[in-house]
Amino acid sequence: MRIAVENVMAEVIEATPGELEWLIKYIRCKVKKYGKIYQKGEAPETIVSTGWFNMYEASSRKFAAGLVPVVAKGAALEGMQVAVEDDRAVPCTPDWPSVDVRWLRDYQLTAAQRASHGGRGLIKAPCAAGKTEISIALTRALPIEWGFFVHRAELTTQAAKRFEIRTGEQAGYFEAGRWRKGTSNFTVATFQSITSSLRKGDVTTKAFLEELQGVVIDESHAIAAETYYDVLMRMPNAYYRFGQSATPFHRGEKEKLLTLGALGPILYKITMPRLVDVGALSKPTIRMVECYQNCWNGEATFARVYKEGVVESVVRNKQIAEIAKIARPPAMIFVEKKAHGKELTTMINRRGVKAEFAWSGDRYDKLEKLKDGRIDVLVCTPIYQEGVDVPELKSVINAGGYSSAVASVQRMGRGARLAGDDDNTFDVWDLYDRGQHWLEDHAEKRKLALEAEGFPVEVLR
Repeated sequence: MRIAVENVMAEVIEATPGELEWLIKYIRCKVKKYGKIYQKGEAPETIVSTGWFNMYEASSRKFAAGLVPVVAKGAALEGMQVAVEDDRAVPCTPDWPSVDVRWLRDYQLTAAQRASHGGRGLIKAPCAAGKTEISIALTRALPIEWGFFVHRAELTTQAAKRFEIRTGEQAGYFEAGRWRKGTSNFTVATFQSITSSLRKGDVTTKAFLEELQGVVIDESHAIAAETYYDVLMRMPNAYYRFGQSATPFHRGEKEKLLTLGALGPILYKITMPRLVDVGALSKPTIRMVECYQNCWNGEATFARVYKEGVVESVVRNKQIAEIAKIARPPAMIFVEKKAHGKELTTMINRRGVKAEFAWSGDRYDKLEKLKDGRIDVLVCTPIYQEGVDVPELKSVINAGGYSSAVASVQRMGRGARLAGDDDNTFDVWDLYDRGQHWLEDHAEKRKLALEAEGFPVEVLR
């Protein structure tokens, strides 16, 4: 098989019928379409139809260029050879010995160097690994026009300030269809701003995307893969394409294919245990307390089970409140529903523990109260799951249930930042639900997600 590669797409130049048949099957995945009832969380087993999502465009014989390394590896395992003709123009190459990046830790420098030589792909790194620092180093080693895309507006400000601290230059901003260039080659933007402008047919946004030669998708797991896939397909001159995430492949096969196609495979992996060993992160102790409930018949919907077995469960909420009582302060408790957070906050305060609940506008004020000791526990919805720096945190309690590996890992990461004291440890608590198959399945998936990060999980009975 012979494949020609460009920045956006790869084209099959030559292939036997058997090779082409294999390729089409290899870069597709089965997708399920659920009914509206499922979308409301009431019947997970209700599947309307099953079909295929295929990355190969038969009319043009093309597929997303990020999949080329995956295709080559898969073909080799089948005994097929793939000849890749790289037609891309390399805008520049790094000369790392001459680049002043003295602020980088050793693993950050390795990640940046691996990325710059790889051209495109994913950097898998946990919270507090310094992913923004790696991106800044790339802009120093590769003096091209860079875009740094985030999923929340406040993260643009954080990244721009970090860039100024490290380089002494000002980052540019792209928002509302307007490009305000700084004094550097680094521009920050939210995906919401980019996609909103594109929907309106804004020519400035189109021109901005076409001018970029390098792009970094920060916390790529937090953005729908279809969204950044569509945006990256509009960057014909972006040779360097990178994504950063602790959990890049935890959202299904379709999302994985789109992520690989837009960005490429994992180039470098930084593990939490390694960062603990080098003194970059605090070490977690992870415990799941067994919680047994059996009060539903076989006809119960998931919505009913979740409401009665998690949000309104007296048994389960009492156990969480007792955990909050013994947990080392300051502590954060994550819930999914507002009603759940309010109930837990009341129960915790009744036990003599100072707790408040945050879910919207005043969340930053309450976060400061947690940091300076005015409260011991902050109960919150997923608004604090990402982009929040609380190095003082000693306990994280995941009370919301569900099965999301992304949520489990991101919430654990809230406690991973070093506090600057002698005790570089923190505790992670969860409930190991028993007695109902959906809750049991979700608890086991949370346990496996935490164990996959390299730390043992103790189940307390």
